[in-house]
Amino acid sequence: MTVTIDCILSLCTFFSLFTPQFPADEDNSDSQFVDSLGRHYSDYSVVAANQRCGVWYINPKLENYRPDIYAYFKSTDGHTNAWSFSLRRPNLHLIEHILECKGLIIVDSTRRGKRFPDALSKTIPIWCAVVSSAVLGIPAEDLLYTPPNAISESEKQAIKDGLPTWREWLVNSALQLNKRLDKPLRPIFIHPETQFLPDFSTSTLDFYPILCVSASRYIPDQIERRSWGEYVQGSGDDHELWAKGLTPEAFWENQDELLSCSSEMLNECIVEIMSERQTHSTKDVGSANRTFLKGAIYPSSSEAGVPEDDAFVALTPNPPSRSKNTMHITLPKSSKQAQKEFLAKLPSIVDFIERELNKGGHVAICDANGGTDLASVVCVAIATLFFDENGEKISRNTNITKTAINMRLQWLINVYPSSNPSRVSLKRLNDYLM
Repeated sequence: MTVTIDCILSLCTFFSLFTPQFPADEDNSDSQFVDSLGRHYSDYSVVAANQRCGVWYINPKLENYRPDIYAYFKSTDGHTNAWSFSLRRPNLHLIEHILECKGLIIVDSTRRGKRFPDALSKTIPIWCAVVSSAVLGIPAEDLLYTPPNAISESEKQAIKDGLPTWREWLVNSALQLNKRLDKPLRPIFIHPETQFLPDFSTSTLDFYPILCVSASRYIPDQIERRSWGEYVQGSGDDHELWAKGLTPEAFWENQDELLSCSSEMLNECIVEIMSERQTHSTKDVGSANRTFLKGAIYPSSSEAGVPEDDAFVALTPNPPSRSKNTMHITLPKSSKQAQKEFLAKLPSIVDFIERELNKGGHVAICDANGGTDLASVVCVAIATLFFDENGEKISRNTNITKTAINMRLQWLINVYPSSNPSRVSLKRLNDYLM
């Protein structure tokens, strides 16, 4: 039996149509396509998943796969008439990896009846043009490349019209640009029906190739019948709707067991697998990285590694094991109620941290999402309230603007690229500060 990720995803999504017997020559699965592509370009490029869909399609055993490289390009930043360059998701940390490897392969997929998700066809091309222009001084309009026949000329022109503005956003922000970038970033678009793969000679290229790989085959109605069931284009997308708590890491570690499981026993099998492993977010800010504001306050993925002398704030469902100099705010992992409770508790959290800072102490904060959401919001709040525009400690800032808040958020993203507070969380922050 050949292991194919689209089989298990279709099983999870369409239980009644799954048949556990796969033909021995079933070698064209989405994950195998990504695997072969990664090996083809292994001499100079590494493979990264675009969060969160892309990680389902990459076998962790792929030699040049780098799960530690966090790429987060949202399709919403490329939707028609909503094109933008996100200062909240600048992905500038990728430049160092691109320089090191002379290129980057980014894997994603889409369920929307087209070859490429907007994240690959528009968001990344905008990113390449804006970042390259900001560093190199080349007009951004001359650096926009989109997949052939996927974007109309009128839409492409509309995107070009916005590029100078987005470039100025980036240049005038507090985000740190990597000045070592010596030639433009250029997206190259590949999908399973691509007949000829580009042959890059990195010594002669006048750009860094960013391979935008759409893992799933294009199916006009999104579903195709096969002998084992139905192939669903982009079935790794929106995994919350079908995965039953299964994570990509757990799938790949237990693929043989899952793929041999009957449809009737699948739910029970997933529950057993997930109960036996301690799950972590596929994205987190790491533990005890005291780089932000000279370590005065910093987000942490957990209490592990936090120095005993540092104060600790846990915004989690369960209390931490430590009790010394610790504040625990009981919050559900993700819910509207958690957001309301957080806003109500924020003043007491700020008071606790202010007392520690006034004593010259350091404060670590964790949340149920690896430090990327509410913990990061608290860091931005403290940076806005008690640190000036140069990052120096002050008594309390009484002249708070959205510009000041955004500057502190950009400081945080410079240090913790995976930090990605939700829109709702940032709104709660603005409500509190302003």
